[in-house]
Amino acid sequence: LYPGARLKVIEDPALARRKLGTYQWLNVRLEPDGPEGWVASWYVTDHAPVKEAPPPVTYLRVKSPVGFLNIRQGPGTNTPNIWRVPDGTILEVLENPGQALAKVGKEGEWIRVRTPSLHEGYAAAWYLAADVPPDNRRPVEDAPLPFGECAWIFGIHGAGADETEDFRFLFQGSGKRGWVLFTESIGRHPENLRPNEALRRKLWDWARSGYGVIIRLNHGYEPAGTLPESQYYGAFAATCARWVELYLKRPEIPPSHYTWVILIGNEQNNVREHPGGLADPREHITPQLYARAFNLAYRAIKAVLPNVRVVPGAVDPYNTTPWVRLGGIRYRPLTYFKEMLDGIEAL
Repeated sequence: LYPGARLKVIEDPALARRKLGTYQWLNVRLEPDGPEGWVASWYVTDHAPVKEAPPPVTYLRVKSPVGFLNIRQGPGTNTPNIWRVPDGTILEVLENPGQALAKVGKEGEWIRVRTPSLHEGYAAAWYLAADVPPDNRRPVEDAPLPFGECAWIFGIHGAGADETEDFRFLFQGSGKRGWVLFTESIGRHPENLRPNEALRRKLWDWARSGYGVIIRLNHGYEPAGTLPESQYYGAFAATCARWVELYLKRPEIPPSHYTWVILIGNEQNNVREHPGGLADPREHITPQLYARAFNLAYRAIKAVLPNVRVVPGAVDPYNTTPWVRLGGIRYRPLTYFKEMLDGIEAL
């Protein structure tokens, strides 16, 4: 269970309250409609925890005549750029607030800051202003959802589930969760997939912690192709279904209590993601071919785990690389996207 999870007592309430803080066990149900079980009474409370007031934070606003501001590794233009933020961005001050405010607007002064994307570095003080507009955002409560989903709309793109560093510490004490995307290279041979309890446990640990989990299934990475050649689409679909069955399915848990979001492939309009890669493409993944592969994978996955969400891979919004095997045509990303959606049966 994740910190702050709400539990409904399904034993005598008075007896349950007397157990709190003692080395006894409570019979509970995870809200809203989660599984029933027993939890250690010394790890639960009958009242909302009191949150400590965070220390005051000073913010500054980017005021750049060129529309952006570089964030540098050190306090000087001779240090590398590590990030860039647009005009109007609100930056968090990471040094003594009084000293920082005294530098604002002064040429040659630098202030250590943190960007909204958590990049830390130095910003030119003469391009910063102290007139930060009020933050009118309203705090919201985390909504109880099935495992694998999350009410928050932000997240982090990781690597493979076995390779991604656990970033949940970033959310500690915030009362928020988010989404994580894992990307997996699975090939096209379902018989090669083997049980991996460590991988399975890691994926479920993220879901049970209240995070939304998105898993992208790729045939491979450049130059192998995000999808294989079209003659192997059936085998790839079977491999997707086998992967889901091995690592995501929990027959002992009601399907209404959990779900996953599964992407099929990535940037399938980009020649780099076609079988053979940019240097030597063996086959181009046309919108129609992608739709065919997706339909097969969708049906195969849903047959194994009906409660998952299977969605198309993201189209590269900027790529118009010529397709050499089709006479050098260039596909506009929007055209590709529309034709792809036209061929997907579930939409």
